[in-house]
Amino acid sequence: MVIRYLFTGITAVMLSTACSRTVSTSFPLPARTDTSSSIPAITAKEPNSWKIASPLGTEQTYISISFTTIELTSTTDTIREILQSRSEFTLGLNTADRTTTFRGALHKFSVNSAGRVASSKQIEFPVEFTGTIAEGMLTLRLASQTQESSSIPNCSNPMLSLLGSIRRAVFVAPREVTREVIWADSVTTTICHGMIPITLTMVETFRPAGEISHRGAHSILIEHTAKTIFSGEGPQDQHRVSLTGTGISSGKLYLDPLSGLILETIDEERTTLTVHSSGRRQQFTQVVTDTTTRIQAGLP
Repeated sequence: MVIRYLFTGITAVMLSTACSRTVSTSFPLPARTDTSSSIPAITAKEPNSWKIASPLGTEQTYISISFTTIELTSTTDTIREILQSRSEFTLGLNTADRTTTFRGALHKFSVNSAGRVASSKQIEFPVEFTGTIAEGMLTLRLASQTQESSSIPNCSNPMLSLLGSIRRAVFVAPREVTREVIWADSVTTTICHGMIPITLTMVETFRPAGEISHRGAHSILIEHTAKTIFSGEGPQDQHRVSLTGTGISSGKLYLDPLSGLILETIDEERTTLTVHSSGRRQQFTQVVTDTTTRIQAGLP
């Protein structure tokens, strides 16, 4: 069973609903690193398949940095918001009997828009979380919730909206990975964006390209693409808001050849989002580039 937990980039939309009222086009984009030319060549002497051990729950530490460009496209004028978000979290996975459980804590989170750093005084860090992946369903909850809690999250808790930042690191590889043998997977989950629960389904395809040296470590390079659909409805700022959208993404995963854990992911996602509120219809397009990097190897 192979499931990769991916939220769409609409977290940034919900953090920046004021983008329909703010024009932010006069400041430069933060510098990004061009990674396309830095991937070492794959040699023919590298192995063609890898035996992957089951995750044992050892927590790893990750940093995730995302750049998001959001444009309101349903008006004659282009209205744009540019965001940078940064999070630091720990994550441990454990797989047994076709079910994966995970737990961890979000230790830091910030959003920067046009030089303004947004933070919430309602959030006390660390934010501890747990989750399960079974039969194509992923359930994510705060650690303070019981296992008997509903799979539909209570989105009145602002802490749940931050947990999308862990999305790139929750990945369970198959027990054996073979070069050029493509596999596909899907997952459905319900997550929070503000007060609104969002049901999201993603279908993703993976292509193992080979073993390379990446940031000084041996890793399996896996190329992937994904398609996402999502919808949700709920209250926000005394209004009833409904959201629908689709997204496509592509990127690269670098896995530890023994444990199958994420060493780094580099992704780009393009999303179209439609928002209905109080008789108004607004359409947004969004581009998110994300790099999630393991900064503490821990034990396999």
